[in-house]
Amino acid sequence: MSSKPYDQFSKELLEELLSPLGRVEVNKQVTDEARFVDVLFTSAPTAQAQNLGLLGRIAVLNTALLEPFRNQPSRSFPIRNSQFAICNFKKGTKCMNQNISIADRTKALAIRIVKACTFLDEKPGVCRTLSKQLLRSGTSIGANVREAQSAQSDKDFLSKLEIALKEERETEYWLEILIESELVEKTKFELLLQETKEVGKILVASTRKIKDKINNRN
Repeated sequence: MSSKPYDQFSKELLEELLSPLGRVEVNKQVTDEARFVDVLFTSAPTAQAQNLGLLGRIAVLNTALLEPFRNQPSRSFPIRNSQFAICNFKKGTKCMNQNISIADRTKALAIRIVKACTFLDEKPGVCRTLSKQLLRSGTSIGANVREAQSAQSDKDFLSKLEIALKEERETEYWLEILIESELVEKTKFELLLQETKEVGKILVASTRKIKDKINNRN
C-alpha cells in the first residue's frame, strides 16, 4: 500500500467503477497487524458488470482483493507483498467466522437471504415462487436460534436448535435447486450456499453437545 498520488488515483478510480456493483473498502486492514490491501470488493447479488470488461467479470465472481501497480508486474517483492496480504485476509476471515456467535451468524445469513430473494423477485416466473420458499426457510434459521436463547430447559433449547437445523437443510435444498436448474448464476449464489452449509455444521455440533448433556444427566 502506498500514499503516492498515482496509487490514490487508482484506488479512487476502482472505487468509482465498482461501487454500483457492491461494497468497496479502500485500504482494508486484513489482520490485527499493520497490513492492508488496497481495495476489497464484495459483489452484490444483483451486480451486472458488462460495462467493465475483464475487471468487472473478475470482480463480480467472488470477493476480490485488488492491488493496483503503477509499473509492469513482476515476481519481485511487490507481488509477494500482495500474496501475503491475501493469505492474511483469508486467515483473518476464518478467525472472524470462528469467533462470531451462532445467533449473529444466522442473523447475517438471514440478511443475505433477504437480499438474494429481493434479486429473485425481480425475475419473472418460477424464480418468484422459489424465492418465497427460500425466504421463509432462510430467515427461520436465525429466528429459531434467537428463540432458543430464551429456552426454559435444555430440552426446549435442543428443540429450537433442531428446528433451526431443519430450516437450514431446506434452505440448502432451495439454493441447490436454483443453482443446478441454472435459474441463477452459480458464482452469485455458491458463496451463500457455502455459508448456509457452514451454519448447518455448527448446528449439528451444537445439537450433539446438548443431546450428550441431557443423556449424561439421565
